[in-house]
Amino acid sequence: MTDISIIVPIYNAEKYLNKCIKSLINQSKEELEFILVNDGSTDSSEEIIKTYKDKRIKYFKNKNQGIGKTRNFGIEKATGKYIMFLDSDDYLREDACQILYDKAETEKLDLVICDFYRVEEENDFQEEIIIPKFKNTRLKENKNLLLDVNLAPWNKLYKTSLLKKNKIKFVEDLKYEDAPFVVEAMDKAKKIGQVSECLNYYIIHKNSETTVRDKKIFDIIEIVDKIRKYFSKRKEYTETVDKLSVRILTNYTIQQRVQQDKEVGTEFIDRAFKYMKENIPDYKSNKYYENRGFLRRTIEKNKLLTKIYCKIYQKKTKKQPITPKEILRNIFFGCFTLLFMYILFVSVFCNKYLKISPLIIILMSLLYFSIFYILYKLTKKLFYRKYFVPIIWSIFIVLQLIFAYIFVVEPSWDFGTVYQMAINSAIGKATINSNAYLYIHQNNIGATIFLALYYKHE
Repeated sequence: MTDISIIVPIYNAEKYLNKCIKSLINQSKEELEFILVNDGSTDSSEEIIKTYKDKRIKYFKNKNQGIGKTRNFGIEKATGKYIMFLDSDDYLREDACQILYDKAETEKLDLVICDFYRVEEENDFQEEIIIPKFKNTRLKENKNLLLDVNLAPWNKLYKTSLLKKNKIKFVEDLKYEDAPFVVEAMDKAKKIGQVSECLNYYIIHKNSETTVRDKKIFDIIEIVDKIRKYFSKRKEYTETVDKLSVRILTNYTIQQRVQQDKEVGTEFIDRAFKYMKENIPDYKSNKYYENRGFLRRTIEKNKLLTKIYCKIYQKKTKKQPITPKEILRNIFFGCFTLLFMYILFVSVFCNKYLKISPLIIILMSLLYFSIFYILYKLTKKLFYRKYFVPIIWSIFIVLQLIFAYIFVVEPSWDFGTVYQMAINSAIGKATINSNAYLYIHQNNIGATIFLALYYKHE
């Protein structure tokens, strides 16, 4: 008897197919069938498949129909008690089927979900993708599953009767067809369980369906609409589905930074924002944005800023990544700029004699470099500009000195007064001058301490 049918759609996968098939035939569990569906490949995929003589392989060759129809065809041919899906460029851990099957059988589950590895093909970097833990449940008891579980069909074990009795099928003739399938399967499952182990290896490569952005990108709007219509009569799902919709469309608008056709990218951003405005009027206050960080959510909520960001990113990607030599040059220019701007602006605007500590200059340079390194990471390396760091440092220093001159320095203040005020403010025990209060909150406490260390007012 076949316990699990594993459906593998195949289209021009000669580069990855051997590893995929070997991960199947080497599974520790033997009661399996492998439904390999050739979706009109024009490479050597068929020849590779025919080299394997394992009797559990069931090979089908069809004309090219798309991945949705190909998976539906596989479901029809499946004879196992459970069904799994595997993409032809991915592979499984050798005990994946046994672990998922035992979990489903022992706890009488309709659907089992596991963690997975995200593997970057170019550098073999592996990242564990961990699904937030949950106890055996069903969707109406835990609506956050729509947000916590990846909406891809692999890394899941489905009871065959769940799919066939409920006539759950993949959307055909649309890209991103897997999301409505997984959503409906979770909704119809009477009991959903979890295996907190990474059992799938999900490969990211330049030419995968996941990473290529083309005119099919518009399909994601229709996919989101299908999910929304599916839950439209159940008001208890409105908040969760709105959050899911905003997350998907926001992610895809930002991903237009890698769109091959710039006009398509711009049109998609227009249509995605229009859809959100018409169907989720309060989308800008959606809870999805709460944990996105100020800079990210400011860009993601605004159509114009999203377009500007994508345009800047596209220009940036044509440049070479920053080198260690450029990093060292930026550090040098940052230190030099800090020293130069300090002397220049204090001399011109304040006309004061200042004692400069080399140690403080070095520490402040490192502080500024750290701040911009964090920004550099948060904005996904947006700033590949040779002199970006020293220029911005200069602007920061000018602004700090001007603010200090206008708001902080008063004739009655000396070094001890300013320094003590800064410390008191930092520990929250200050009752301070309104001008200082304005400065501390318009600028930052760190800058106040910085000025306190430098100023000795006469």
